[in-house]
Amino acid sequence: MNPADEAHLLQLEQDMFTAIRTRDRQMLERILDERFELRVPGKPPVDRAGFIAAILSIPGTILSVESDDVRAHVYGDVGVLTGRQHARVRLEDGTTVDDVGAFTDIALLREGQWRMVLAHSVPLSE
Repeated sequence: MNPADEAHLLQLEQDMFTAIRTRDRQMLERILDERFELRVPGKPPVDRAGFIAAILSIPGTILSVESDDVRAHVYGDVGVLTGRQHARVRLEDGTTVDDVGAFTDIALLREGQWRMVLAHSVPLSE
């Protein structure tokens, strides 16, 4: 277990939340591997391009994207992150929508850099 790798993975997760909140295409492209896929039970898989397009087209204002209970685990060149995500969006009509989910994100270490290859999210009721 390498504490430096765990710290890099936790930073990667924070960068992901920041990129979503700020709709930063370049940061998302840097974080997400070409093979990235989002999986949500009961929905079709979403590839990297589809995920980025979905983030950039979220209607309204993204107020926050936060996480808690985040844990990082390293298994050689594979990193596993688990936790809970809470996002708040204010829609154009002024309504605020909360989205809470449990996540497992998988990252691979390639050429000294961690990149997300899989995100699995399960919606939770608050």
